[in-house]
Amino acid sequence: DTYWCGDKVVAPAEIEKDGYTYRLDPELENMPDEDVTVTVTYLESEKEQVINGIRYYVYTQGENRHAEIMPGVTPYNAQEITIPTSITYKENSFDVTVIRNDAFKDCMNLTNVTFPSPSNIQQIGSQAFYNCNKLRDIDIPKSVTELGDGALRYCTSLGEVTFGEGSTLQLLPASIFLNCSALTDIILPASLTTIANDAFSGCEKLTSIIIPENVSNIGLRAFKDS
Repeated sequence: DTYWCGDKVVAPAEIEKDGYTYRLDPELENMPDEDVTVTVTYLESEKEQVINGIRYYVYTQGENRHAEIMPGVTPYNAQEITIPTSITYKENSFDVTVIRNDAFKDCMNLTNVTFPSPSNIQQIGSQAFYNCNKLRDIDIPKSVTELGDGALRYCTSLGEVTFGEGSTLQLLPASIFLNCSALTDIILPASLTTIANDAFSGCEKLTSIIIPENVSNIGLRAFKDS
């Protein structure tokens, strides 16, 4: 359809075409007097769901039934996000175990991320919270066993990071806190064995840190300009 400036447009919740489901995000109530780009979110299958502004992919087969948080829907003006322990799909519960790469990238108004206790998150992907430059602190659950490169890179307001008691995390990946220039307080998990390249590069307010005794490998520029 063609719309002109000044027309009132209400985007449908879903569009069915050629066997695929499309959703428009967000709903447009009034067209402004200028060109508008509408973001269309393509749902790969019925296993893809959007709940409270967060996009999930649900794995329903086999023993590894779980849900993963995907990029592409969360409003960039979101200020608070709660990562649920599980979601319900077709009357069945699925543990939320993965935050995929780039899931909340560039959510620049995000100030708070909450993980209920206990959390089922096992993996936080690369650049999952990249450039969330108003995020003040984060408590990484003890259930997390894998962090992706640059997961919190350029979170320039991030002042405090905690790891859940009993964390078994072994690798602090490359660029995980790169240019987190407000970071002053972090206690690394005792299980840690490796601090990768550029992990704390550019953390200019980080004046002291205790390296766990199990750490045997510290990468290049891990503490450059810190």
